Amino acid sequence: LQPDHPPTLSALAMVAARLNRWKEALALFQKVVEIDPSSPDAHVNLGIARADQYDLPGARDSFAEAVRLA
Repeated sequence: LQPDHPPTLSALAMVAARLNRWKEALALFQKVVEIDPSSPDAHVNLGIARADQYDLPGARDSFAEAVRLA
């Protein structure tokens, strides 16, 4: 697959999160949002990762954007 393939990057980010590599996971989820800013799923995934890291304002912003797009 292409290196900037959003579903592949999302899966890789989920693996990084499971391995407690949060900095890497957040960077990958953010990259997915940058590649496909109109994807509600990308914003939801980023929001979940932010919430897991107690970035509640960032999570709120990501979830709000997902709702707006959906």
